[in-house]
Amino acid sequence: MLHASRRAKARSPFRGKPSTRELRHRDGSLRGYRIRAEYLTPLRAKFAHYAAKGLVAVTMVAGICAGTNSEPENDALALASVLIPPLCFPLVRALTRRQLRRTRVVEITADAFRIKGLFGWKTYDRNIPHSFSLLQHDMAQKEWVEQDFDARKAWQKGKVLAQTKYYQESWHVVFDYALQRIDVADVYGLKDARAIQVRLAGCAQVIDALAGNGGGPVLHPEHAWADGPGGIPD
Repeated sequence: MLHASRRAKARSPFRGKPSTRELRHRDGSLRGYRIRAEYLTPLRAKFAHYAAKGLVAVTMVAGICAGTNSEPENDALALASVLIPPLCFPLVRALTRRQLRRTRVVEITADAFRIKGLFGWKTYDRNIPHSFSLLQHDMAQKEWVEQDFDARKAWQKGKVLAQTKYYQESWHVVFDYALQRIDVADVYGLKDARAIQVRLAGCAQVIDALAGNGGGPVLHPEHAWADGPGGIPD
């Protein structure tokens, strides 16, 4: 029984999303982690919204044309084309968002933090003071001002304007490197942004603990939050 328990593979503390794979030395010891984060940017979220609206509108027009140009008994087709597509809009938007998600691959070892870009890897020395944090998107304030202005204009005309927040609901996942800001990902949605930030911080703490650099493993998500600019208050 003891022999079997020794051979049993330890359960990784980093299950679920973002996808996290262990990197090991030839002797089997842990070398680091590779994190593959899939997320939606605010710009892609906006594009997905309008693309889904366009698909629904085209479907409605095509169905109406097919129904009106057919036999009278097929009028039900035209009616269905008006009623059904709008009901499918949330599903179409969700599927479009899924197809437009961006992927960011990073690696964390005892000595380096690496970000995979279009032209290869960018490597940063982890012996230099660093941390991981969240900052609200740089365009959030601009979007708020524009939407507030549009809402006031609509109110003066006796209208209510429904507006979707994209940049105000988006966050920069930041690698704070010797007080310098290195953007890792621009993420639409606080939940996804927090999941990436916590995973990066958690992997770094586990590696540092094994390397004897202190910090200790993450036992709870709150422990992975870095102090400093961009922190979200409780």
